Amino acid sequence: MKRTATELEKLRTKMRTLLNRYRFHQPLAAKERLTLPWQIGGRGFIDVIRVRDKKAKLLQTYVLNKQFTSSLHAAGLREDDRCTPQDSVRANVNELHTDEEYNKKDKRQRTQKNLAWPPSV
Repeated sequence: MKRTATELEKLRTKMRTLLNRYRFHQPLAAKERLTLPWQIGGRGFIDVIRVRDKKAKLLQTYVLNKQFTSSLHAAGLREDDRCTPQDSVRANVNELHTDEEYNKKDKRQRTQKNLAWPPSV
């Protein structure tokens, strides 16, 4: 979880480079296609940035819910003022979309970029 966006983007680039080297992915193909499910023409890889954000949000939700039953968590939340990546004081619980909402948003973006699969004939 302690990865910056730049490090994760470098990881994505390295993954695409390796896939290109072993002829699994064309270098000119859309980057988004790697994380699309197989059913709609993608490669089905896990998006590391999405996983990191989801794990952070789950941890934040856990701590926010635990504050009511644990005095330790409640004290930690009172003192957390932009000190941790979770930033629990200013937490917006609905900030991260559910998987269904994320997939709908992703589908809209693909349609806008003319990446919808299969292409209309």
